[in-house]
Amino acid sequence: LLIVFSGYDIFLGILHIICDGKIFLLPGVFAGVLDFEHGSQALTTLYFNLFLVPYIILITHLLYRYWAILA
Repeated sequence: LLIVFSGYDIFLGILHIICDGKIFLLPGVFAGVLDFEHGSQALTTLYFNLFLVPYIILITHLLYRYWAILA
């Protein structure tokens, strides 16, 4: 599991260097943009959703441990 986390963090680091995503917080507005030459709406959505994967892995791991203790 630690290898998966570290490998995915390296992938996210390289992706961040290539795409250079930025988040803007204004009153009532939350926006994410990519400073990328070939950027698109679908690529921006994919880029920001890729940051959810470590949380999904962690939640899955914690649920597995919880269910293993209950069994």
